Amino acid sequence: PTAQGMINAVGLQGPGVQYWLDHVVGDLIASGATVVASIWGRSLDDYARAAELLAAAPPEVVATIEQRTSLAWGFDRKPLRAVMTGPLYHSAPNSYAMRVAALGGTLVLQPRFDAAELLELIERWQITHLHMVPTMFVRLLALPEAVRTRHDLSSLRFVCHGSAPCPPDIKRQMIAWWGPVIHEYYAMTETGIISVS
Repeated sequence: PTAQGMINAVGLQGPGVQYWLDHVVGDLIASGATVVASIWGRSLDDYARAAELLAAAPPEVVATIEQRTSLAWGFDRKPLRAVMTGPLYHSAPNSYAMRVAALGGTLVLQPRFDAAELLELIERWQITHLHMVPTMFVRLLALPEAVRTRHDLSSLRFVCHGSAPCPPDIKRQMIAWWGPVIHEYYAMTETGIISVS
């Protein structure tokens, strides 16, 4: 397989894809090396076969990573006003924040997660979207009842979480408090988001 062959197989476009294939995959192919992904241990032939299968799939079942991510994070729902509760040096919070900005949404940065402050920010900015991890839910649920009920959180439309499975009892408590706006996604690091619940 060649870098150009992979581009042709899946119809990939854009300078970033071309650069990656030419300067990473292309250089390795030219040197005679076998390309092996560090996580999956697959050869370039495996990726070429996967590209062929993807190209043969009906268009209605193929979603780009960007499309899957936007749906998993609820970015199809407008308006888009988010608080970033995680560190921007991490891939998921960084991707989330960059996507909010690229879509013209309002992004409020919380320098360090503070459960009580988050509730204040949601009310003050009429936040519609959040990206969280289960530990943050635990900290929110640990707040005194008076703090938990002090703020209007009715603007929330889509709260996604990843990084670790959420214990069912924690998720049930969050849904009971915030309503059916909580969504869990899987496999961001491994393959790009593949499942949302």
